[in-house]
Amino acid sequence: QMMCRELAANYLATYEERSITLNGLKMLDVIYAQNYASIHDFIAGELLENKKDASGAVFSLLPIALRHSITSIVIDFNKTDDTPPAVNDFPAKVDGSYILSDDRLVLHKESPINVLFKPVHYDILYSQKYIEK
Repeated sequence: QMMCRELAANYLATYEERSITLNGLKMLDVIYAQNYASIHDFIAGELLENKKDASGAVFSLLPIALRHSITSIVIDFNKTDDTPPAVNDFPAKVDGSYILSDDRLVLHKESPINVLFKPVHYDILYSQKYIEK
């Protein structure tokens, strides 16, 4: 989990001058709207803060940082029925457009990275066969 947070944080710190957008808004404007004075304050206060749930920001940034699509399989151990686990693809799209993107976004979609997501913990998995189990 910390490795994923660090990858997302390193991407933001390294490429903060890029035209990164979230729902059409510049990432820096989104960060300022959350009362952070800088991108580095956001990294320290959100992405690298262990007691905060940063999964939304991490899963949004990782596909851009890794240049790879990510499929998240959500395991809910409190479920009482036989419904399959929720599956989310990142980067997320709304009306055919990526919610989060940068000016040089190129993804390798033919083989997404699979992430097993459990409450307060996630693991990167490499095998689709394992996910299907």
